[in-house]
Amino acid sequence: MYLNEFTAEIIRLGLKRIRKLLALLGNPEECLKIIHVAGTNGKGSTCAYISEILKEAGFKIGIYTSPYICEVNENIAISYENGRKNISNSDLDSALEEIKRVLKNHKNLESSLTRFEVLTATALVYFKREGCDFAVLETGMGGEYDSTNAVKKPMLSVITNIGFDHMEHLGKTIKRIASAKAGIIKKRVPVVLAKQDFCEAVKVINTYAKRKKTYVCEADSAYVLGYEIGMKGAHQTINASTAFTAIKCLRELGIIVSNEAVAKGLREAKMPARLQLVNEKPRVFLDGAHNLAGVTALKEFLISLPNFTKAVLVFGILKDKDYTNMAKVIAPIAGKVFTVTPNSPRALSAYDLANALTEIGINALPCDTTKEALISAENEAGGSGTVAVFGSFYFLSEAMEYYKG
Repeated sequence: MYLNEFTAEIIRLGLKRIRKLLALLGNPEECLKIIHVAGTNGKGSTCAYISEILKEAGFKIGIYTSPYICEVNENIAISYENGRKNISNSDLDSALEEIKRVLKNHKNLESSLTRFEVLTATALVYFKREGCDFAVLETGMGGEYDSTNAVKKPMLSVITNIGFDHMEHLGKTIKRIASAKAGIIKKRVPVVLAKQDFCEAVKVINTYAKRKKTYVCEADSAYVLGYEIGMKGAHQTINASTAFTAIKCLRELGIIVSNEAVAKGLREAKMPARLQLVNEKPRVFLDGAHNLAGVTALKEFLISLPNFTKAVLVFGILKDKDYTNMAKVIAPIAGKVFTVTPNSPRALSAYDLANALTEIGINALPCDTTKEALISAENEAGGSGTVAVFGSFYFLSEAMEYYKG
């Protein structure tokens, strides 16, 4: 596949390359009504709620999210009347062939592009071909210099909860991280802002919005009281209310969405590895919590379970994450922890992670494979216990495949 010629681990922030590529492709993004979503936590879930509501309202929605769990096709999907489908291998290859063709005489550009930039262009080409009414685009990282920000005039900008993550690229303070996220705000394009943990983030977003001569619609969890929320965890109320506020703004822009569509969309929205129950006895949850806010949400969810005492954990993480403080957050409800090495050059080894956890008083045991860790955790938990499998998506894919089997 042509996409494999571009290395996934290379991160080059900036918009010059992707905008040149989109221009060569005839700017497919200009044919789409785009809802652009940035933030630290909750982006994928918020995208799922928005797209599901719009689907129930009768629209055809292109959805571009990351990372994938099992295969790259998950990054690009269409939601429409008959359900949701990931891009097929043939459609993926066809869109990539178009990109390869336009880059034939632009070898310097081709050699400088990142895999994420090529994938972003692929999604936009595909959504245009499919005649999507809307495209919901999730940023990969940050906002201002993320390749999805090549879109110059979205219909709506949405910013979910802002916290500490990717600090080596975005900055070490909430103000700097929020500034990066605020980079998706465009002139006179309404901004939807999720409930924030940090007042500084709200100030930054409001300042950017004022500079761009637009307004901010702040989400309130009270908006979705009485609605059934499809995904588990108290934090999903925040994500659902953010999506609800986005729909409210779209209505004000003339988009017709019934109350029935809102209710069904909030109820039916799903995302893999978001507190996903994959086994009953013991109950096993998969969750992509890979930063402090995510692990805090996981902890609060586990505590809320009936008859919960402590959880057996399976934990794998990348070495550039704040894994020590993540472990400290969940330590009070952790039983034994089985550590794994995610399938990534940036992975922290299972042995190094186990050593770090042991140093702060957690009973941790490294495992050579994800399967070994899962079997060990289930045996430790017994039929009535709870297992939480969390951390990097790079190993959650293996856990997902194990439970599918």
